[in-house]
Amino acid sequence: MSESSNTVRASKLALSAVLALLWCATTGAGAALACDEANVRIATTPALPTAPELAVDSQKRTANIPPKVDVMAIGDSITNGWPIDSLQSVFRGEKVYNFGIHGDHTQNVLWRLSRPEAGKVRPSTVTLLIGTNNLSTAMPACAIVAGTKAIIEKIDELWGRPKILFFGMLPRGDAFSFRNADRNAVNKSIEELLRARGNALTINIDNEISCGSKQPCANYASDNLHLSAAGYAVLQSAAARAVAEAKRR
Repeated sequence: MSESSNTVRASKLALSAVLALLWCATTGAGAALACDEANVRIATTPALPTAPELAVDSQKRTANIPPKVDVMAIGDSITNGWPIDSLQSVFRGEKVYNFGIHGDHTQNVLWRLSRPEAGKVRPSTVTLLIGTNNLSTAMPACAIVAGTKAIIEKIDELWGRPKILFFGMLPRGDAFSFRNADRNAVNKSIEELLRARGNALTINIDNEISCGSKQPCANYASDNLHLSAAGYAVLQSAAARAVAEAKRR
């Protein structure tokens, strides 16, 4: 990378840090942990997963991106577990690549998107569901917003502002209440960002996927984090409705 590229990257990180700090100050999000520049840098700096097996998987999945991709599904284990036939049924006649990786944080997605292989395709549609692993680390909401925003900016840089289907982070944990205030704050901020960006659909299925916040819920695995087959059916239905709505516009 050239010195000028490094300078541009550093400037973007500094701006993200300032915006995140202002966001926390005005919303009160992430009160348990201040949104300092260090947290923003972690969320927005491309990095391989620290677990060796996840790092290997990330590298392999990136190297195996096919030469033609119409729909790129980006995310963590929730996206990774989405059956390809279910995804394909939403985007009939289009080449779908599931680019979800177990355990991914925003910074890990950025690492994959920074690889040369990612720049060799040009999907017209991207699905994005990310952030719950950052939430698990006690990272403040404003830093997760900064990381997700960096992903969207990288998507636009790589692929010329494709259509984005954004799924807000899903409810999880006991009573589906794990860090709900922060989760909802992140989802709302990204929805607003995408509304301003345009060419995007935001999908909120909190009530439907969580069985009305009741447990046990057949849409989830026993950990109340990952989805069951029934949960992926809900995800598929929501995505299909969003795609159909977009075509009617």
